[in-house]
Amino acid sequence: MALERFDKGLTFTEEDFKTFEQKKSEMYEDLERLKKVWERKTAIELPEVKVYEKKEYLDEDQESIKNQVDSEYAESTQAGLDDIKGEYAGKRNKVNAKISEENQDYQNDVDKIKSEYALNKTNSLNKAIDQGIARSSIVKSNQERLDQDMESEIKTRKSRSELLGNTYNMELAVLESKLESALSAFEIEQAVKIKKRINDLTENVKRENEKILEYNNKMTELEQKSILAREKAIERAREEAKILEQEEKIYGYTGEKKQNYDSRFAIAKRYYMSLPRERAIKELDGDIDMHDYLGLYYSKLRNLLVSRKD
Repeated sequence: MALERFDKGLTFTEEDFKTFEQKKSEMYEDLERLKKVWERKTAIELPEVKVYEKKEYLDEDQESIKNQVDSEYAESTQAGLDDIKGEYAGKRNKVNAKISEENQDYQNDVDKIKSEYALNKTNSLNKAIDQGIARSSIVKSNQERLDQDMESEIKTRKSRSELLGNTYNMELAVLESKLESALSAFEIEQAVKIKKRINDLTENVKRENEKILEYNNKMTELEQKSILAREKAIERAREEAKILEQEEKIYGYTGEKKQNYDSRFAIAKRYYMSLPRERAIKELDGDIDMHDYLGLYYSKLRNLLVSRKD
C-alpha cells in the first residue's frame, strides 16, 4: 500500500487517511449544525413584500363593444322583424284568399251562364222543331243572338272580376309598401336603441376602467410601500450588523454567541489538532468555509496550530 510522507518523516496508511476524512466530515456536520442553530436564533423577521391582486381592465375596443351589443339585441331584433312579417303575411293571406274566392266565383258564374244559355238554345231549337221551322232563318238568327247575349254576359262578368282583381292587387301592393315601411321603421328604431346602448356601455366601461385604474394604482402604492419597508429593514439590519462586527472585533463575542462560537472552535480544534502540524495548517489555509464557521476564532485556531511543537 502506498504511503504518503509528511513533516518529520511521518508516514500514514490509507486507513489513516480514511479516518482523517471521516473526522473531517463529522466536524463539518457539527459546525453546520451550530451555524444553523445560531442563524435561527438571530434570524431577522423582515417585513413581508405584499403582492395585491389587480383587477382586469374592461375591453374598450369599439368593435368588441358593438359585437356585444349586437349579440344582446339579436334575439329581440329578429323577433320584432318576424312579428311584423307575420302580421303582414296574415293580411296578404286574407287578400289572396279573396282573390282565390273571386276566381272560383267567376269560374262558377261563367259555367252557370254557359249552362243557362245552352239550355235556352236547346229549348228554342226544340220549340222551332215542334213548329216545323227548325231550318228557318229566324231560328238561326235567334241562336246567334243567344250566343251573343251569352258572350256579352260573360264579358260583363269578366270585367267585374278583373276590376275586383285589380282592387285586390292594389291592396297587395299597398300591403307590401306598408311592410317595407314597417320593417324600415323598426330597423331604424332598433338601430337607435343599439347606438344608445353602445354609447352608454362605452361610457360605463370608461368609468369602470377609471375606477379600476385608481384601485390598481392604490394596490401598486401599497406594494411599493411594503418593498420600501423591507429595504429599510434590510439596510437597518446591515448597519446594526456592521456596528456589531466592529464591537466584536474590539471586545469579542459575548453571551449566547460566544457560547456558540466557543463550541465551534472546540470542534474545529479537536479535528485539526488530530492532524500533523503541517497538514493541519495546509488544510486550514485551503478551507475558505472555515472563516465563516469560526469568525474571529479563525486566527486563534491558526495561531494555535502554528505554535504547535510536534
